[in-house]
Amino acid sequence: MSSFHRGDWLSAAQTVASIVAIAGAYGVVFVQDCLERKRAERTEARQLLRDRYQAATYVHAIIGNAVDVAKETVDGVAELASRHTIFEQLALETARLDVSADALAQALHRPLPSELIECVHSAWQASQLLARAAHRAHGQMNCTTMLEYCRVQHAALQGALRNAIASREKWRNDLSSEGSVVDRLREAREM
Repeated sequence: MSSFHRGDWLSAAQTVASIVAIAGAYGVVFVQDCLERKRAERTEARQLLRDRYQAATYVHAIIGNAVDVAKETVDGVAELASRHTIFEQLALETARLDVSADALAQALHRPLPSELIECVHSAWQASQLLARAAHRAHGQMNCTTMLEYCRVQHAALQGALRNAIASREKWRNDLSSEGSVVDRLREAREM
């Protein structure tokens, strides 16, 4: 003989339904929390990509300026070398070289991704060497030797610019494709 009556069965069913409702409410909150965290991580990763792309654009601009200034210097020295063998009473315009080297030096103190810091550092070194050589271009210095030295430093600046452009393109592509770096950043955090 069963001690449960019809009211008892309904009460038990109501209790089970209440427990299921409580568990369901907890599940909804848990799922919403997980989805919100994932959305926040994606937003944060996209912002990081935007910041890196912006930094790469900045680096591209200042190294591009340094390359342009170096090209003007190389062209000027080439013109002088075609007419003179030594720099007796000649002098090179160095103000733009100095400004360009200063801009690169200031960029070294900005929070940049490491691969961009390497680009800026190598461009700064080449720019400094070129500026020093231009400042010392006087007296008995050989124009042909100076021209070759300027070309080497210009090539170093162009290499740094190519690396900065490659970084910028990488981050531009990652921003345009939804899952690439965002997923890698998320996976790196989970490890």
